Amino acid sequence: MAKAKKIKIFFIAFCAFLISIIIAFYAWSLFYYKASQDALSGLKSDELVNVFVDKTITFSPVTLSAPNGFIFYPGGKVDEKAYSYIGQGIAEKGFYVFIIQMPLRLAVFNPSAANTVIKENPEIKNWVVGGHSLGGSMAASFAFNNPEAIRGLVLLASYPAGSDDLSKSGIRVISITGTNDGVLNKESFKTSVKLLPGNTTMVSIPGGNHSQFGDYGFQSGDNKAEISIEQQHKIVVDSILQLLNDLQ
Repeated sequence: MAKAKKIKIFFIAFCAFLISIIIAFYAWSLFYYKASQDALSGLKSDELVNVFVDKTITFSPVTLSAPNGFIFYPGGKVDEKAYSYIGQGIAEKGFYVFIIQMPLRLAVFNPSAANTVIKENPEIKNWVVGGHSLGGSMAASFAFNNPEAIRGLVLLASYPAGSDDLSKSGIRVISITGTNDGVLNKESFKTSVKLLPGNTTMVSIPGGNHSQFGDYGFQSGDNKAEISIEQQHKIVVDSILQLLNDLQ
């Protein structure tokens, strides 16, 4: 009887521990960096861009420049709407943009999300994937696992995991960082350069920080930017457009 009682107590204690873990994880999942009002204003259609907001935010150009599309993975715990400037800035120049909402806003839970977008849009011939921070790493993982589907990769304050060697992939890569970034692991970033193709375009934004790759306020652990968010956004959009235009 004593043994059975101990087993029962252990089982109850284990269940209580498991429930507390689930509750804590759920509470943690409710916290994320929300898009600013300026970012939310970029979700409206206008004379140049049609915007459709769902779990994937679609920005369709009114006037098509080329059948090229850009799929974007948001940073970890960041509202996907915080990157509307990317959708608007690129779509108004004639390219499709798809910004994906990730489970719990963590791209690590759905790194293959781009597959669905690609399958649902067969008219788009050239695809570029990209992302910010964790989102960029997961976009790199997708590119590594689907090299035949992807022609370009954009990394914003991000780098591929050690297992995702893209150095001989033939994929065009742009890596954009900010000199005031306090979140990016600089040592890991330097080490990862060997995983990228030799012709990778490296863009360093003087005074740019981690938070301003989106529009969601100041991220914990970051450094203060010495460049306006508008200036940083313009450099990001112009760099992505250069890649998309080169694929025509």
